[in-house]
Amino acid sequence: MPKKNNKNLIITISIAVFLSVSINLFINKFFVKQNSDVLSYIENNADKVVEAIEKFYAAKAKHGDKNRDKNISSMTKDLYGKNIPVVGNKNAKNKIVEFYDFNCGYCKRAYSDLAKVAKNRKDVAVYFIDFPILGASSLVKAKASIAANILNSKNYFKFHGNLIAVGNVGENEIFSIARANGYDPVKFKETYNSSKVRKIIENNKEMAKKLNVNGTPAFIINKSFFPGAIDYNSIIKSLK
Repeated sequence: MPKKNNKNLIITISIAVFLSVSINLFINKFFVKQNSDVLSYIENNADKVVEAIEKFYAAKAKHGDKNRDKNISSMTKDLYGKNIPVVGNKNAKNKIVEFYDFNCGYCKRAYSDLAKVAKNRKDVAVYFIDFPILGASSLVKAKASIAANILNSKNYFKFHGNLIAVGNVGENEIFSIARANGYDPVKFKETYNSSKVRKIIENNKEMAKKLNVNGTPAFIINKSFFPGAIDYNSIIKSLK
């Protein structure tokens, strides 16, 4: 390479390095000053900042509630769909939907109240939407719950109660529980591992997302949304 070209290359690299260093110094100085100004404002106006944050989240929640109410009305075919386990008469005028996780303590408490409602009220159908959010054992139980409903929906609620009663379990324990409840081990394991079960769980999570369900339990009673746990009397008061 000619000496002239080497010289030009060295000059070009030097200019590039100088510009890069200068720009970085300017950006760091600017943002340090900006951050200092922001921190100073927050310190001197803490009450205004908190108020602004509260208003922001209140507006966001209100907007989410409106979208949720709208989505509940448009999602009835999904919420009461054929792949959702149901206890009671599907044609009942009262419909209760629960998004739940088998390892959720509040869901465990709600189970006895829902069982009582289903027993005492013949005009109620209870739909159970598996929403496993509390780890690997929750997913194992959700897959087993859905597989049990696919293979024998009439035996589902008994199996559901067994899964509620046990703690964290793995697949071997789940298969033993299924066998003890009268399910064929081979068919159960095959269904448990099927793409159909995985797809139902994905659809359940998508429903939860559309309805802004962020935790369990969450209930929909006749299209009204109830976040968190509710007791037997509250459920009864919400029925038609």
